[in-house]
Formats: sequence, structure tokens, C-alpha cells
Amino acid sequence: MAVVSRRGVRSPISMDCVLATADDLDGTTDNTQAYDVTNCDRAIIAQINAAEPDYVWVGLGTPKQDLWVAANRPRLRAPALLAVGAAFDVLAGTRRRAPRWMQRSGTEWIYRLAAEPRRLGSRYTRVNARFVRLLIKDRFKRAPRA
Repeated sequence: MAVVSRRGVRSPISMDCVLATADDLDGTTDNTQAYDVTNCDRAIIAQINAAEPDYVWVGLGTPKQDLWVAANRPRLRAPALLAVGAAFDVLAGTRRRAPRWMQRSGTEWIYRLAAEPRRLGSRYTRVNARFVRLLIKDRFKRAPRA
């Protein structure tokens, strides 16, 4: 996690304890209600609020980062919380992005799938199948045009 304010980028905040407490958040259920704000979270939130950030980048991986942001949003005084996924890896140079033409054409996901098929294959299959189902369902709900 990084805190960005008008005074510049602060040192990254250690998220080790958040990773440990968020291990049971697998994204299969709505865990935002049941998420327990631990003492560790309270300490991290206090550090973030003390820095008075304009932006907080959270890179815990999907769905942990999204669930953490949703659960802790009410406690944070930052105007913008960004769940940024692999952005830290890309910025650190430990993960390569797709070629520029794939980024521009919206097909970077194909590059990522080819690079990490075991990790992303089932996720993309589930999410894309659900999207297509919802799209079809929405299409048939609409009244026919006159």
C-alpha cells in the first residue's frame, strides 16, 4: 500500500498483517459485512489518516484488495482509495506489461492470461461467463423496439 499526498509519496505501509488477516477472503461470498477490523488494521488506518493522503493505492491482489478497501473505506479520511492490483509489480519492474498495441486495443487481458494461465484461467472463465449471462439476461429483459 502506498500513501500519496500533496507532500509527495510516503513510504509504503507494511501490509503483512492485513495479508494474514485477509487470507480467508476468497471473493466467493460477501465478506465485507463479516470482515473484522483487527488491531493491525486499526494501526494501518491510523498511519494512513496521519499522513493526510490524497490517494491510497492498495495492491493486495484481487479480491483481497477490493474487500479490504470496501471494509475500511468508512474509517479512512483519504478522498480516493485505489485498488491497483499488479501496479506495484509493474512499477517495480518485476512484472512486464503487454505490448503497447495490446494495451491500446483493450486486449492486455489476453497477454496476462497467456503469461499466467493457471492463476488467471479459472478467474477469467468464471467472470467472463457470468458477464455473458448477465448481458444476455439484460438483452431479453428489455422491451422490443417499436
